[in-house]
Amino acid sequence: MDYEFKHLVGGSIIDYPPIFDSDGEYLFFISGQVIKIYSAVTTLFVHQLEGAKASLIGMQFELGNKDIITACSVEGEILSWVWHSGELKSSIKLLEKGDKFTNYKLLNLYGQSELSYALICQMNDKTKQVDWKVVDRSTGARINTACDITLRKSGKPYVEVENKNFHNLAIAQNIFVYFINYKTWKWQRGVSAHKIPFTALSIHPTEECVATGDQLGRIYLWRELTGKIRCITSLYHWHHTPVSSIAFTTSGANFWSSAEESVLVHWNIERPELRHYLARMTAEIRHIAVNSNNAKVAVCTADNSVQTVGTDKQIVNNLQEFTYVSDDKTGKPKFPVGLHLNPRTNALVLNGRVGSLQFYNTYTKSLIYNLNVVNENVLSTERNNILYDTKVTKAAFNIDWMATGEVFNDEEHLPELRLKFWKYEELSQSYTLNTDVQLPHEGGFKAIEFSNNSKVDNLLCATVGEDNLIRIWSFEDSDNIYKKGKTWSCIAQNSYKNCPIESISFSQDGSLLAAGYGNTLCIYKSENLKLKASLTGSPGLDGCVPKVQIKLPSKTDAKPGIIKEPKKIMELFTNMLETGGESLLNELQNVLNKPSDSIANTDIFEKLDEKQKVSLYNQILQMHELNLFQKVLIYQRIGIRCSLPRQLKFKVLNYLRTTLQSNQLRGKKLLSTLHLLNRKDRYKAKYRLQNYSKRKRNYDDEITKNLVPLMNILHLTKQTKPTKGKKNGFVKQDEPQIILNTNVAPPEAIANITKVQFAAGDYAHLVVACTERRVLIWNLLNLRLKSVLKLSVDHLTFDPQTNLIAAVTQNRQLHIFQPNISLPVYQRDNIPKLHGIVWIPRRCPKNRSINVDWQAQSTLYFLTETQEVKYLTRPNEKQDTETPIVFDNAAVPSLQYSTFGSFATKSIAEKQTNIKQYTGSLLRGKSERTAIQALMSMATHTMAPMSLLCEDFVKSMIRSVDISCPAKSTTRFNGDIEMNGIAEESDSEDDNNYQGDRNSMTENTSGTKRRDILMKTEELKKKHKDLNTTVDGEDKKLRLIAQKTIDFDF
Repeated sequence: MDYEFKHLVGGSIIDYPPIFDSDGEYLFFISGQVIKIYSAVTTLFVHQLEGAKASLIGMQFELGNKDIITACSVEGEILSWVWHSGELKSSIKLLEKGDKFTNYKLLNLYGQSELSYALICQMNDKTKQVDWKVVDRSTGARINTACDITLRKSGKPYVEVENKNFHNLAIAQNIFVYFINYKTWKWQRGVSAHKIPFTALSIHPTEECVATGDQLGRIYLWRELTGKIRCITSLYHWHHTPVSSIAFTTSGANFWSSAEESVLVHWNIERPELRHYLARMTAEIRHIAVNSNNAKVAVCTADNSVQTVGTDKQIVNNLQEFTYVSDDKTGKPKFPVGLHLNPRTNALVLNGRVGSLQFYNTYTKSLIYNLNVVNENVLSTERNNILYDTKVTKAAFNIDWMATGEVFNDEEHLPELRLKFWKYEELSQSYTLNTDVQLPHEGGFKAIEFSNNSKVDNLLCATVGEDNLIRIWSFEDSDNIYKKGKTWSCIAQNSYKNCPIESISFSQDGSLLAAGYGNTLCIYKSENLKLKASLTGSPGLDGCVPKVQIKLPSKTDAKPGIIKEPKKIMELFTNMLETGGESLLNELQNVLNKPSDSIANTDIFEKLDEKQKVSLYNQILQMHELNLFQKVLIYQRIGIRCSLPRQLKFKVLNYLRTTLQSNQLRGKKLLSTLHLLNRKDRYKAKYRLQNYSKRKRNYDDEITKNLVPLMNILHLTKQTKPTKGKKNGFVKQDEPQIILNTNVAPPEAIANITKVQFAAGDYAHLVVACTERRVLIWNLLNLRLKSVLKLSVDHLTFDPQTNLIAAVTQNRQLHIFQPNISLPVYQRDNIPKLHGIVWIPRRCPKNRSINVDWQAQSTLYFLTETQEVKYLTRPNEKQDTETPIVFDNAAVPSLQYSTFGSFATKSIAEKQTNIKQYTGSLLRGKSERTAIQALMSMATHTMAPMSLLCEDFVKSMIRSVDISCPAKSTTRFNGDIEMNGIAEESDSEDDNNYQGDRNSMTENTSGTKRRDILMKTEELKKKHKDLNTTVDGEDKKLRLIAQKTIDFDF
């Protein structure tokens, strides 16, 4: 059975505006093909609405029933759910096909009826033409309207509808905004001031007013929408970047706005100067939603989080499952750290917010926290400038330590680097900064590794920078008089022949360090970086060709006369190089002084008739080894002229005209790009252009002085210019034309090592080194190459528990293999584009071989280009389910209502060696301890009611003992005590009498409840009396009475 990708976390919930329910207690978000519902109070996930076959583009509550939510997909499928239960009520496919749907809004055309109509917009992907229409949701057919508005080819429009008071419809696209009354279909068009495109749209809830935002950060309120006079506008301007969202309060006296500055602004409509700001949000604000009673405001930010703002204009809570990394327009990687494993909590670690790392728990599927590593303010976005923030580029983790490398590089000044070491604190359950090293390397970081992931003693850390240096850091006593204690300091550094280095790896015990310098694998001693061995593969094994040998065929079809002339030329050069005599130079001088002879012109082509020319034309046209240019030259040489039809001439001219225009546009775009370059890049470009012009001038001078006269002497020039007198003749050799062939770049002679990884366990002596085209596995015991795999690895990760290596190639193939065996355990094609991969140990490992299930001990997680975390699993297989509460024995039905299980059976005999216990793979240690751990690991909001949970939990404390020898082991119920034989007999007689009384009571159907209770009371008194005669001490009496079992049978 093959594996399939399954979604773990990720997927944006802020692509579309969220909505509150009528009570403001729940938030609804569109996430791909589902609608996710969260609690607005606790921010916990409730459930999701499924059933759509394509991505959803919009959602809205039914106008007459707030318990039903409806949505539309990009393919035109309208769905309705009962959102309390998640039941899919209906699904209708619209009859409009072809273009994709972009907008979806409900229209109250005929009052509060359940058969409401919907406004949809469709856009053509090629032409970007947008068409809007009204459809009947019951049939999916289009409804004709008395409105002739035609939208432009300007991309997706903004659409808002007001269904309560004025029945207004607003559509904003590019620089135009349309105000429509969908009851009368009267409309009016407005134009943006200074023709600045619109970026936001919102409708006033109580007035006939519409708010728009543009790219300059201006907000306009439009009034008198459908009147005869021109619309009246009022300006509200504070933002300096494009407005992203506008949301009115329920009363309509105020509104909220946002842009790219990460600042939430609260406006008073009557007094615009009274503004309130909520600055420094976690990222750029995308959407704003206000609930019905103005108590909560949901603010969606670009990092895929939703922050709730209360009535005091302060953040109340934060809803976030997975942190997104937004595009900062710098062109740098979004996840330079990649995917890492935190060995302390087995959590995923990757880049999060700007300058932060996010920790995600794959077991509970929850975000632990975002750790601010940089501790700097994030720069606000500017309209025409690219701003650079300090980013975390590398990170490494130990069970108690974390090392991070952060870089600030604005491409104009020298980069700023900081290496930080963080200590994990048990009290705060987070990391605190221990050491901050300024400029540990130059240019940037390439790798950071700890010598051991699970041990702290003699711990080392290795860092590699753009300066191709390896530095070893150790945790030692500080020599700083102002700060006592232990800090991290550099104890050694080294490099190898000034070769570039990309990756390093420690051995399992931390004694050796492997580094890939160029095409050489260097093995160092970790403590002092003393070189132990340097390993280089044989030529060709690393995937590159250091030498090319070209062999020409000995037999050719060339005529002897043609071969004879090059032989004479070679002999001439050989004699000149060997003898160096003046006779050869004199001979060359005589040849130079002789007048140049022209090539004899032949008139053979002039004597060809039309039939022969047609035959030659067809034969030359069928020569596939010649290109079109060569064929045209041959036609011109033999006097064949080709003409094009008139229509084809126009097509060629049109093509040339459009090509020239596109080149001009490319030139303008290139000039605009050059102006955006910073000073450093401009200087580099000008310096390279100046060097190129200088080399070109020198090259042209050498060609003119030396090469052209020499080629004239040796008759190596080619003349293609015809003479003036004859039609097909050739000019003399005094006007040569040099035809230079295109230079072919030689193959790369060195295959640089890009990734290095030590194996573990029984194969700790093996080292895996990846080049551009090969995977080399070295054996350090004999210093020989063990195996070579033909893989171009792009991502590599190693699992120390199973010694499995996961490699994703550049052509998106997954290979799972062990370093000692070259055959793969698993292969898969069509892997999505990735940012990184990592192995995470399972919470509940499986007792299976890796040949049967290679993910039995650890799971391989993928971070895709769409910022989703996925993993491979078999169909219908649950991923790492929680440990269930296991009971050693079944509860007695008659005891299920006893208080806290205090009257459960109890054994007083000696423990037997063959005790029955649960031996499943999910049970470790004692059952009661496992039950407690399982109960403590469960999330509180997912637990069953306490009335159902406590009973089973208490029953899990029950132990069972097999009665293998009745003579030595007896089982007594609660209330039985150890006495002599007389006491035991009396107890047995009482039990027999009690059993007989109970049988008689069941047979007597006319007995009453009162009589039964009296009989039970008398029996208890009798037993208590017997206990007083044999047991001394009040403590023992109370203990025995508490252990008594009271059964009432009616």
